[in-house]
Amino acid sequence: MGKLIGLVGIGQSPRPDGLVEEVSQVLGSGYEVVFAGAMDGLSRAEIEGMAPAPGDYVLVTILSDGSSVRFAKKHILSRLQQRIDEMNERNVDAILLVCTGTFPRFASRRPLLFPRAIFPNLVKGIVQDGKLGVITPLPEQIDQERVKWDDVGLNLVMTHADPYGDPALLERACAELVREQVDLVVLECFGHNLAMKERARRLTGKPVVLVRSAMARVLAELA
Repeated sequence: MGKLIGLVGIGQSPRPDGLVEEVSQVLGSGYEVVFAGAMDGLSRAEIEGMAPAPGDYVLVTILSDGSSVRFAKKHILSRLQQRIDEMNERNVDAILLVCTGTFPRFASRRPLLFPRAIFPNLVKGIVQDGKLGVITPLPEQIDQERVKWDDVGLNLVMTHADPYGDPALLERACAELVREQVDLVVLECFGHNLAMKERARRLTGKPVVLVRSAMARVLAELA
């Protein structure tokens, strides 16, 4: 019997952007991947009521119908814990929180991976000197996410490209990073996929680290 991996996201299931399939691809044979979202069971009106106000911590995700939504983190914290509880009841071998944002500690009997704690330190171990280019989804997320990348201790350039928006946004972001002469590119949103990683690599001519595939490899090591 294969290992059972639980993905807990901030949006809805089923996830329509290939996340589960690409995590499964990176994990390889011997794993079953299941996904649950904090917004599962919510109506469009309920989700629209989660819109961020000034000063809120802003998140963006994709819904099961393929549309994207911006919302305030505070609205989904208890619902994330519910999904984690459900994964524990299913006796998954490990759980991955599918978001690189900053979250409080959640309760879990099964191993629970926080990309916010793991991913920047993984990048720090790859490049010790030089200039780091980080692509986050939204312009209003740059300042709130900068703190975790400042801790890496490199010369930092942050820009934005919504993975659920116009594909030209990634081209613009990569052009900016080329002008800034970065040494390594990071795609820090789980909405960024393997095709976007390859595209960013071609556009910048630099190595690219993708959180989606990087965290899948950490899951494989743990499970």
